[in-house]
Amino acid sequence: MSLTRKEKEGIVKEIEELLAKSRGVIFTDATGVSTTAIRPLRSALKSAGSKYSVVKRTLMRIAMRSLGINAGPHIARTSIAMVSVSEDIPAVAKALYEFSKKEKNFKILNAYDIGEKQWIEAANVVLLARLPSRQDLLAQLAYVLKSPMKKFAFVLNQVVSKNQ
Repeated sequence: MSLTRKEKEGIVKEIEELLAKSRGVIFTDATGVSTTAIRPLRSALKSAGSKYSVVKRTLMRIAMRSLGINAGPHIARTSIAMVSVSEDIPAVAKALYEFSKKEKNFKILNAYDIGEKQWIEAANVVLLARLPSRQDLLAQLAYVLKSPMKKFAFVLNQVVSKNQ
């Protein structure tokens, strides 16, 4: 059943609003993946502050064009789904990457960083997904900063115990 022009305009407006609120958008191809298999992904993305939406390519191009984004060859010729990311982009990329390892038909196509106004290739999205979480990076930084002080305190303690 085809959509009326008014329904299409409403969908384009919805996409525009989602993109306006987002920090970025990641495009995926879920051809051959059942909707029941995608449910856990949708809930994981929702908890990460994102929304998974299956969209028509043409309507996506129109919405992006109206926001001044050149979709060009970046929107795939397959059926696509977009993940609008409003908070933590690496966490969303990690959820998508983990799901793509379980579902062989699910592919990460590319992404668009709205703040930087640039396209990100699929390989770079996967690299972003493989990064440790923010908490892990902060813990590693704390360890690196603490280590020299700990060693210095040990040396001072050895000097004091030697002089006694």
